[in-house]
This record gives sequence, structure tokens and C-alpha cells, in this order.
Amino acid sequence: MNRATEVDHLEVPRQYPNSPAKRNADISRNLGLIVTTTSRIAENLLVHPFLSLRRQCQVNYTAKWTHITPISLFPVMYNIQRHQGPSTLWKGFLSKYLPIGVSMFSDSLLDQFTPLSREVTTRSPTKKIVGHLVLKSIGFLAMTPFYSAALMDTVQSYVAGNEGSILSTLHEAMSRLLGWKINFKTRLFPVWKLLIPTLAYFLLNYAIQSLAKVFSYQILIIKEKEKSKISPALATDETVDKDGPRYQYIQCMSSLVGCCVADAICFPIETILNRLHLQGTRTIIDNTDNGLSVLPINTRYEGFYDCFTSICESEGFLGLYKGLGALILQYGVLYLVLKGTVLILQRVEESATRSNSNSPRKSV
Repeated sequence: MNRATEVDHLEVPRQYPNSPAKRNADISRNLGLIVTTTSRIAENLLVHPFLSLRRQCQVNYTAKWTHITPISLFPVMYNIQRHQGPSTLWKGFLSKYLPIGVSMFSDSLLDQFTPLSREVTTRSPTKKIVGHLVLKSIGFLAMTPFYSAALMDTVQSYVAGNEGSILSTLHEAMSRLLGWKINFKTRLFPVWKLLIPTLAYFLLNYAIQSLAKVFSYQILIIKEKEKSKISPALATDETVDKDGPRYQYIQCMSSLVGCCVADAICFPIETILNRLHLQGTRTIIDNTDNGLSVLPINTRYEGFYDCFTSICESEGFLGLYKGLGALILQYGVLYLVLKGTVLILQRVEESATRSNSNSPRKSV
């Protein structure tokens, strides 16, 4: 028997493209994609009204209500949308991506043309992590004037007659950057005076967010292994289906926890920073005490420390936490959407898996 005949008689394992295992893997991958997409839509679109309301509460220095809890915010939101229309709750939705885009563009350029790295892990050497923080710092500095303009668009009341746009936000950012509106009559802070507090806030927020995300990710992975009856000592992500809904849920939930912890810890700094960015811009905001009228921003802070002491003296320590209830609503809704989506998709996956297991395999 020649060699060709031997090869012809070898039993070659057949491949079944439509086997139950292949169909289950496809279903798991599609469901994982749904989890990620739903989380992104909720994070960027659904909870934007809470971001807008939170910022308005933070910069309202005359407000009697601090809105530390979410309950007091519902009448305000109802009155605002009733008098100005539902779209007012999503004001500044597009503008908020302008500083994010500038920061991402800066990160991409530095990652491509400098030794600074855009991505690091917990196992990266210290030098690489420091370089990464330098890269992020440059991006935060570059986006400072754009953050000022986007913040203004997010809190500006529709009663003022300016609903804002990307072009108007970009024009406002360039005006801040080039100092066109700064003169001896205005109390507008020049960009260079806002660089240090802006950098400090965003860098601290990023560091806390990254650490909280890593810790929560490890905890969720361990819990997932316990559910799968795998020893916690072996609780790595190597044996987790990274395309499935459970792993995507872990990724999204760890990111959610990281952002929530960072925003909660840095909330007082954000309050001060937003007031400094808006000072002198002649911004008119909705009255967050009742949502029935509007108020001008007319502050006279000399700097970060003066703003901090003025808030504590005139508004009390809780003045630094005005609008905290909106933050609770924001992340509470995100958690419910993410958790509900995963629970529903798990039932779908279990039903589809049983159906595929019971269906006869087609012969090839």
C-alpha cells in the first residue's frame, strides 16, 4: 500500500460548523455584545439628565436645598421639563464629548510619537506607569478650555435663549484659550489659572477610578469562580468566556464601580472646580430649589482655596456636596440597567443552550 493510499484511509475528525457548541458560542458572544452596548447607551445617553442636574446644583451658590438625597430632585426635574420641554434635560449632551475627544486625540498622538504608553496593566513596570500618567496629564491639560465650554453648555438654562451646539461650544473654548473675553471688567479666570486645579482633579479621579476598577474586577472574578465551583485560589480570568455576557458584565460593573467611587470621593473638588470654570461666563442656570425660575452665576472667588473657604462659610460643609443625590441617581440607574440586562440575557442564554442541546445534530 503506497503512502497516498495510507492517507486516504486515515480517519480525519469531522468539523461541524453548526454544532450545538458552535451555536452556543455564537449566542454567548452576541449576548455579551448586547451587554456592552446597553451599558454604553445607558452611560452616555440615559443618565445624562442626572449629570446636567448635578452640575447645576454644584454651581448654584444661592440654593437652599443641597439635594444630598435623590428624593428632593424629582420635583425639580419635573418642573424644569414641564416649563422648558423634555429636551432641556439633555442639554450639553453632544458638547460633553468635545473635551473627551480632545483628551483621546492627545493620548493617541503621544502614544504614537513618544515613548509614553497609552495602555498599562497592574504588571507594568513603574517607569511605564509614570509615563502613562504623564501622557494622561498632558491630555487633561489640553482639554481644559474645552471642559469650560462644555460645562457652560451643560448647565445653561434654555430660558436664556441659547440651546448650544458643538460649533458654539468650540467657539467658546477657543475664546477661553486665546483670552478674547478677558479684560479688567470681567471675573473670568484665564485658562492658565485653571490648569493646575483641573489637572489635579482629573488626575486624582483617574487614579482612584483605575484602582477601584482593578479591585472590584478581582472581587467579581472571584465571585464568578465561586459560582462556577472553581477554587478562589485559581480565580483568574483565563477560564472565563471573555465573549460571554457574564464576563462583559464583570467588565462593565467594575468600570461602573470605579467611576462611582472616584466621582464620590472627588465630588467636593468637582464642585469647586466647576464654580471656578463658570465664574465670569454670564451663565444663567435653572433654579435648583424649585425648577420654576432661573438664576445668574455671579461669583467673586479669587481662587481654589478662596472658593473652598467661601462655600464652607456661607453654605456650610454640605455645600461642597450639593447635587450628590443626582450622582446617586446616575449610578443607581446604571446599576439597575446593567443588572437587569444581564439577568434577562442569562435566561435567554440558558433557554437557547437547552434548545441547542436538545436539537438533533445535522449529519455532514
